[in-house]
Parts: sequence; C-alpha cells; structure tokens
Amino acid sequence: MNHKAILTLMLLLIPVLTLTKTKKNKNLIIGDQAPTFSLLDETGKLRNPLTEFKNQKIVLYFYPKDNTPGCTKEACQLRDAFDTYREHQINIFGLSYDSVKAHAKFKTKHNLPFTLLADTDHAVAKLYNANHNLLSFIYPQRKTILINHGKIIAIIEDVNLKTHTNDILKLFAN
Repeated sequence: MNHKAILTLMLLLIPVLTLTKTKKNKNLIIGDQAPTFSLLDETGKLRNPLTEFKNQKIVLYFYPKDNTPGCTKEACQLRDAFDTYREHQINIFGLSYDSVKAHAKFKTKHNLPFTLLADTDHAVAKLYNANHNLLSFIYPQRKTILINHGKIIAIIEDVNLKTHTNDILKLFAN
C-alpha cells in the first residue's frame, strides 16, 4: 500500500472512530461500583470476577495482545510478583481481545499463575472505557482497574511497565 492509499484509508476511518468514541459508556471514576461482567477464561470456563471475588481485591488489567513484547513483559512481571499479590489477597485478571485458545497458549508458554479472560466482542473493554485508543477496533488500550469490595479504587490509564507491579501494590495500600 502506498502512502496516498494509507492516508485515504485513515481519512475514511476518522468518522467511524469518532462515532464509536461518542457512543462509549460514561467514564468510570474512583468510587464507582465496578460494572459486572462474564467472560470465558483460558480454559473455556465462564467467569465473573466481581461475583466470584465479591468483597475482595481485584486487578483487571487490559492489554493489547498475547505474545507481543510489551504484553509479555507486563504479564511476566505480574507473574513474578504473584506471590506478593496473593499475600495481600489480590486477585489478578488479564483481559484482551484474544481468543480462549490464544490465552491458553500464552498462559502455558509463560507459566502465568493468574486468569486470562477473552473479551473477543470488546464488550468489557467498552464497559471499562479501555477501548478509546486509535486502534481500539483491533486492540484494547493498556489500562489497569483496581477494585476493592466491588468499588473502583484506582484507574491506571498510562501504565508504566517498569513500575506497574509496584504501582498496583502501592495503590491497594493507600
């Protein structure tokens, strides 16, 4: 594809992206009740983290794609800190648009001890406003939501992969 064709395609997509963005749910804020949802995990089991772990600490981390460099780094850092999270009774759920099968391979390949959820129809990313990047029709935004006792206690919009695992612990400690 030449530059002119790419520019034309981008100009055609701008109204679609703008329309999609204006239809999103209200912005969630700290103190809001976390919206409930159900998705398939990497084993094909239907999971509802907010019901299963009611009155507990939950991390919902949205990431773009299994087996990409940044997402693998993020997942492995969370894996490496998993014992510390368990000591603090923090439950971790990774969400992307990838399939159950892709999540199963990713989890096995990197020995991930937490649950991966397949948001294949993008509904949960929309529910949590993790769908407002330029390529949201392909990848969710990298974003982390911290929930305690069903309420949102923190929203990390600009995830710093160097400090992410510690940021989560610090925010739950406050």
